[in-house]
Amino acid sequence: MINHVQTFRYDNVQGASRYLRMPGGNIDHMMIWNDISGQNDAYPVVVNCLDCAAMVTLLSDIWGCNLRYMELFNGTHAADEFSCNAIIPVGFGDHEWQVPFGHGFSYHAVSVDVWGMANNSQLKIYDACLKVDAQALPWEINNKQPLLPEGMAFSQYTPNPPPGNAPVPIDSYREHLCRGDANGACVTVIGLIHNYIRLL
Repeated sequence: MINHVQTFRYDNVQGASRYLRMPGGNIDHMMIWNDISGQNDAYPVVVNCLDCAAMVTLLSDIWGCNLRYMELFNGTHAADEFSCNAIIPVGFGDHEWQVPFGHGFSYHAVSVDVWGMANNSQLKIYDACLKVDAQALPWEINNKQPLLPEGMAFSQYTPNPPPGNAPVPIDSYREHLCRGDANGACVTVIGLIHNYIRLL
């Protein structure tokens, strides 16, 4: 729903959150409802990954699904960015592939199925913020195939991904999002962050 309409568009300049309220880390769910229901005066609404994860989690909770926020980051140096393959951010067309901010993310928030926490392959990712390349060599620039991560396994590899030039299975989110170099392969999950992000 969020990624399939032109209501939302990723902030590929600053990556700023629309719904997060600081201090306190509260999510403004009334603003989310206004944006989703068409009560906003200006479209598209500019959002970031945290906003998309908040929307997916909020809507899934209404339907009785147990999704929560999770944050991905550089597991080697938490203050560093991690490098990414080209993606299609929410609100962009299926041929508008781009590497986020020219290199990658400093962090990336997604929604996850909290029942699948045993290992990387059982952790299911829901990411309305972007589409990854579904091909087995997602770093290639030709023949790209947009894929919206809906219940995609975090990774089929535990703990380390394959070498940078090895084909990857389609159901392996980390390997499709992150480059196979040292700065992308190190991406880990920081853990559930719903404990300090609350709905207003």
